[in-house]
Amino acid sequence: MSGQVFAALLEIVRQIPTGKVATYGQIARMAGMPRCARTVGYAVAGCRDPSVPCHRVVDRLGGTKAAFDVHAPGT
Repeated sequence: MSGQVFAALLEIVRQIPTGKVATYGQIARMAGMPRCARTVGYAVAGCRDPSVPCHRVVDRLGGTKAAFDVHAPGT
């Protein structure tokens, strides 16, 4: 995937308001790539910019991934 695609996805994540969440699929649809939820996951997983609220991105069932879950073992 292109760095430009990841940058565009992370810009959408940056716009998630405080107190709200969005799913990987919703972000993919907002980016015009409705079948690329996994690409959103790759972009979020590789993001090291603290200004991007990656913890606000959840799976379709509302769960967080271990890397962003404060209750996950080892975090």
